[in-house]
Amino acid sequence: MRKLFHVSVFCVLAALFPCIANASANFGTESRWAASLGLGTTGVTAGLFYRETPHFVANLDAGGFAVDPSFSAGGENYHMGIRLLSARLTEDWYPFWHNNLFLAAGVLFNGDKFSLQPTATHGDYAFATPASFRFSPVAPYLGIGWGDPFAGSRWTFRVEAGAAYEGSPNVFVTMGADPYAAQAYQAEKSSISAALGGYHWYPVVQASLVYRFG
Repeated sequence: MRKLFHVSVFCVLAALFPCIANASANFGTESRWAASLGLGTTGVTAGLFYRETPHFVANLDAGGFAVDPSFSAGGENYHMGIRLLSARLTEDWYPFWHNNLFLAAGVLFNGDKFSLQPTATHGDYAFATPASFRFSPVAPYLGIGWGDPFAGSRWTFRVEAGAAYEGSPNVFVTMGADPYAAQAYQAEKSSISAALGGYHWYPVVQASLVYRFG
């Protein structure tokens, strides 16, 4: 069995050697820089790519977005502020030279902020108090995608899907001044923490248009 395994590995390497040798021979003659504009779950993004070796590409991108929806819950009306701001630094591995499939691993620097602002629903006041929550500022990231900025024409299309592990959110609630403020504060903080307790992973889905320099 071990001999068969060694023979199989040798055959695979022998089959791949011509492709790897040809890739290495052409590597120094190609541009190593590319830039992108995209859209995804981290907002509108801009990125920069640098090909380090025939099979590894460093990728730095940043994204942001802002929206302020309103909704009702538990008899209260809320104004929710969503501010997405993040940056991702990854190492993209292309197992085969000039093949579009890649695996990505790295970190996500998270500046996202979410806020809840209750609006008056009972005359001129609201029972709930303002709150906000954030996730870990640094999160490990894993992803998979399709599209090589350094293969084919200068303009290419790239898609990627992955997730960053953010852990449990940090919840901040403003305490009111009425006699029941402390009780209401704890109840609201517990409610928000429970609602978000299962969301430890942030999904990252992104589509980008890439331009290779040189």
